[in-house]
Amino acid sequence: MKKISKIPFALGLAMCVLSAPAFAQSSVSVYGVLDMGLSFDNDGNGGKATRLGSGYVSGSRLGFSGTEDLGGGLRALFVLEMGVNGDTGETRTFQDPSTASAAASGGLNTTGFGRRAHVGLGGSFGTVLLGRDYTPLFWSGAALDPMSFGYYGDLQQFGTLSGTGIERFGRASNGIFYTSPDLGGFTARLMYSFGSESTGVAGQPPEDANKMAAIGGTYRAGPFLVSGAFQQLKLPLVSAGRFTGTGNRNDAIIGASYSTERFTVSTGFARIDQPGPHTTGDDVWLGASYTIGAGKVYGTVQRIRQEAGPTPGDNTATTYALAYMYNLSKRTGLYASYGYVANGETASFALLAGDPVLAPGAVGANPRGTVFGIRHTF
Repeated sequence: MKKISKIPFALGLAMCVLSAPAFAQSSVSVYGVLDMGLSFDNDGNGGKATRLGSGYVSGSRLGFSGTEDLGGGLRALFVLEMGVNGDTGETRTFQDPSTASAAASGGLNTTGFGRRAHVGLGGSFGTVLLGRDYTPLFWSGAALDPMSFGYYGDLQQFGTLSGTGIERFGRASNGIFYTSPDLGGFTARLMYSFGSESTGVAGQPPEDANKMAAIGGTYRAGPFLVSGAFQQLKLPLVSAGRFTGTGNRNDAIIGASYSTERFTVSTGFARIDQPGPHTTGDDVWLGASYTIGAGKVYGTVQRIRQEAGPTPGDNTATTYALAYMYNLSKRTGLYASYGYVANGETASFALLAGDPVLAPGAVGANPRGTVFGIRHTF
């Protein structure tokens, strides 16, 4: 048997011991949600459908997150998260204004890590992230919605006033995001997005197209919570297929909630002011949740109004939502959800869940949906 040299062996052992803490300071996690439901939908105009869909409570997703301890209380962190259609296995598309073309929308549908994709630093100063993430308005809305932006008729109904859909007020690309540490119960959020990052040459959006600035904050004191946010998005304006400049869309939300161990009640007001005349819309809501054993009951009523134009008409809608989640474990739950939109004679608001959207079959029609499903997190 050959003898092991003591010096090389000792050096190798020392290197392993010294390097062990470095490995322990880094961590990467894989996480996700699979949410599948069987829905029975009615567009209010004779159209009925039974569907197997994905993401009624929580958008199905696959994500990777990681942190590294840099010492002195400083840490690096990253997130890459993509949406998934659980019923087909496909990745979900999202509207990315950074890929804007001469098309009127100011953004193209694309795939990939469209839910969140950022890297940054965290410490006693808070966190600073670069990339794509949720806006301060999204965080305030999620804090004020007892249904947490899930189930038919959740607070995402507010996004139907945006003119660009949910995606363009809840997330931002090419952004810098700051979240403060807890300051005596108050947490502040700031964000700036560089938008399309265009040079403004012919065929491209104006230089300031899709830029967004936002500020928000949440204050918690015992069972009470107050949250609000304001953001301004520069939308590209198009006429006859050509860009003519930009106009400001202003989004705002403010509300309060009261929570105990068993129940939560929430109320608030949201407003979207589009560029141009007769484009202001608002949403007032009252929501609640109540825990019963291993389950929780949710209910929300919203009143939505929009100035859709100079022609007189009833451009309002009332949305009713009722849902129940029974938790089989910490990771798995069974749920039922019902939502109904009572549109005015000239209104055509859709019914929204976590990911699915049920459009009315005609102006003034009242869409309604019922879904039974299962959600698993990992």
